[in-house]
Amino acid sequence: MLTFAAPGRMVLPALIYLAVSAGALEALGGWAIPIATDVALVLGLLAFFGAAVSPGLLAFVSAVAIFDDLGAVIVVAFFNSGVALGGGGNWLTDPVAQGIMAAVYVGKPLGVLLGMLCALRSGIGVLPAKITLRDVASAALFSGIGFTVSLFIATEAFEDHARTGAAKIAILIGSGLSALLASIALAAVARTSSR
Repeated sequence: MLTFAAPGRMVLPALIYLAVSAGALEALGGWAIPIATDVALVLGLLAFFGAAVSPGLLAFVSAVAIFDDLGAVIVVAFFNSGVALGGGGNWLTDPVAQGIMAAVYVGKPLGVLLGMLCALRSGIGVLPAKITLRDVASAALFSGIGFTVSLFIATEAFEDHARTGAAKIAILIGSGLSALLASIALAAVARTSSR
């Protein structure tokens, strides 16, 4: 099942980024920015909720993160190999910034969730005991948190300093919004399950 969640969490954000930022040719260089996840931050946030996070959910998030990081390392190595993928302005209107925010905030969690649903529907995977799709959806929101590797990639991806600045702001906003939404969702799930 993890073999579906981790690639979904990487591929869908990259596709969303490319679709949203399609108006700028230079944007093609930033496709790898939204695929990174900061596992330490995700696990730290989950630890903050303590007993409200079931051991199965913690194991699932950790396992997805491991597969995700393995995939991201291979992709980042490819990205930094010099392979050309395409022939600060205002971060609110910059297509690169918009693509990053959409990919991080929507694409990552949706990729994890769709990957999991594919595994479940195909019969390849089953949910761990006492884990519901609602738990998985809450955990998937944490995958949008990731800025250390993304900031590095943004620095390398664009020659235009204004574009690099806009990308970095988008990375931080997307990760921050993801952390906020994931925390709210997990708190709601924890409140519901404690009743």
